[in-house]
Amino acid sequence: MTGDHSDLDDLLRRALAAEAARVEPGDGLGPIRARTARRVRSGRLGWRAPALALAAAAAAVAALLAAPSLLPALEPAPARQPAAAPAPGPTPIPGAGVNDLRTVWPYGSRAEGFREAPADQAAGTYGDLTRPDQVAVRFVRSYLPDDSIRARSLGAYRAGLRMQVYFDGKPMTRVYLVRVRVGDDAPYVVVDAESDRISIEAQRPPASGGFNLHGTTTGSSVAEVRLRAAGSGTTLELADATVTEVGSGWIAPFRLPPGSRDVTAAAWAAGPDLSLSFAARPLG
Repeated sequence: MTGDHSDLDDLLRRALAAEAARVEPGDGLGPIRARTARRVRSGRLGWRAPALALAAAAAAVAALLAAPSLLPALEPAPARQPAAAPAPGPTPIPGAGVNDLRTVWPYGSRAEGFREAPADQAAGTYGDLTRPDQVAVRFVRSYLPDDSIRARSLGAYRAGLRMQVYFDGKPMTRVYLVRVRVGDDAPYVVVDAESDRISIEAQRPPASGGFNLHGTTTGSSVAEVRLRAAGSGTTLELADATVTEVGSGWIAPFRLPPGSRDVTAAAWAAGPDLSLSFAARPLG
């Protein structure tokens, strides 16, 4: 990566200094700061410098915006409950030999993937969708475009399989994929992504026209929360929403634009060791 990152480098150094002031000697921060300094000098931090700097400083980071007067009141994030992975729906996809299912990338549903993937495969729109490792990596990179992201299979899971995705060699998220039809040559689509260190839950207050995203983090600070139309790489145009850290969790209120449906929520958190955690799921 090229360009002048002096402002970002300075922000990271100041954030690390603030973090160091809050920890006791002997906590291993010295090697972390040395490794970070090497990355600053080599220019590897790139897009992640602002988010990781704010995370190292344990600051709440602003994400998407919305008129506060229209939003439901903030409440403490509830205790974390293990989220069950989406199961196949009861509706068969004609001609596919599998049931339909809400998905998040590169299509909004398994049925849409069945219809659209053959042409997209031929055109190379999303690369090789028959390779689950590539699909998992491209999905995560659509949010976090970093060339150090890698994936390996965790084996069969529910109606498909899961891939463990790594960031800089550290576990980042588990991506759940399913095929859009029966057959070893069938394309894969992404159902969701989960991590032990960050979670996403939605609460829609009655008749409010908006909703709250709640989540928990472990040993990390929320770096960003983003909403997309399912299957799209485009962030939804929202009025302002702010991520607020509440204890070991976080909360973000949102109001969707009129006509929005099949929305994907994604969030990532950064640890003081420059590790990242990522989660994504369909809403509604």
